[in-house]
Amino acid sequence: MTKIIKSQLFLSNNWVHSLSALASRFALICDKNVEKLWGEKLVQLCKKNGLEVELLTHFSGEEHKTAQTKSDLENQLFALNFNKDTCLIALGGGVTLDLTGFIAATFCRGIKLAFIPTTLLAMVDAAIGGKNGINTSFGKNLIGTIYEPDLLLLDSYFLTTLPQKEINNGLIEMVKHGLIFSSDHFYKAASLINTPSVPDELILDSIHIKKGFVQNDLHDEGRRQSLNFGHTFAHALERLSNFAISHGEAVCIGLIIESFLSMKKNGLSKDDFMIVRSHLLPMFSKISFEHYPVKKWSETLLRDKKNQSHIIYCTLLNRIGQVDFKRPLTQEDIQLAVDYLNGEKSC
Repeated sequence: MTKIIKSQLFLSNNWVHSLSALASRFALICDKNVEKLWGEKLVQLCKKNGLEVELLTHFSGEEHKTAQTKSDLENQLFALNFNKDTCLIALGGGVTLDLTGFIAATFCRGIKLAFIPTTLLAMVDAAIGGKNGINTSFGKNLIGTIYEPDLLLLDSYFLTTLPQKEINNGLIEMVKHGLIFSSDHFYKAASLINTPSVPDELILDSIHIKKGFVQNDLHDEGRRQSLNFGHTFAHALERLSNFAISHGEAVCIGLIIESFLSMKKNGLSKDDFMIVRSHLLPMFSKISFEHYPVKKWSETLLRDKKNQSHIIYCTLLNRIGQVDFKRPLTQEDIQLAVDYLNGEKSC
């Protein structure tokens, strides 16, 4: 069970006892961008509070969420004589949390883990539910584990350094939480599109929505699959673009595609589809999809880790705030979706 503490890390020490209780030594892992902004400051703060901490860094971006990066970080841990009595602290966005979570699950067959997410998307998504992993040439997150952090420290002050696009990436995930669970949450999150500030209460609401789907289904065998809404096509698009399209932007496009399919085959009303479309289209830049043919979409979708027996599965809406998970997609559905996407002039 993850302990969640909302804190102002640089102004309060209400988090120190919970962190220090986890291990005798700590390794703080972040990417090189976060290192400059927060990494060195947080290491000094930890040391000031009596914690023994080393700082390890990796290159930023999905293209570096690989087996090689994981191996490099593990070798640094061994070289610094870290062992079972170690806690890894992941400071950063989803890439860092995924990498660090995977390392914690396998290093010495499992060690303590703390997350300090610095992006809105990481706060409401990657930090919750225990999924971690790395990308391969065959697809995204195909190798990994489910390993929940022992401690999650939330400080919205980190969000003050983010560009609007990064705030929007997190809001897209919050919009998704509303689409699958609460129309009220959907409208609140959607109303904040392209605004720089997101209330702490709404962030916590999104976290609790995701925790509700994860609870009692940690290993993704039932209701948790509802959280895949928008992600079947999103992960394929990220892979097709070689990660040139960001995760948040890909999920935004995936939500539109899968809402369209929901209207065509799952009873979502045209009015609800148009509401979803109108809120999401302004959230991503103009992209051409014509160089992604149906054959490539199909090949990539077939590699999705959610598939079984060569059947592509998808989560679809039946109304805003309610979904059906594990709906099979046919080749005709994929063709319909790609034709829609190529014909969507606003894309």
